[in-house]
Amino acid sequence: MADVIIKLLPDVGQFMTEDGILIISGIIDIRKEDVLSAVCANGFEIELEAYKDNWCAFVLKTKGEIYA
Repeated sequence: MADVIIKLLPDVGQFMTEDGILIISGIIDIRKEDVLSAVCANGFEIELEAYKDNWCAFVLKTKGEIYA
């Protein structure tokens, strides 16, 4: 799932409103840093993190003007 999220992050901002949030989940802990690097590189900031066993989920919001 991490690879899919990483590939979608560059494009998802154009479909979001200024105050929109994005929830991403199904991220295995060993890929967390890869996903978080892509999150930051694509203009999102982390609002909330959740963990269960070896899995992660994040609530993201736009940082700046990446939305359409």
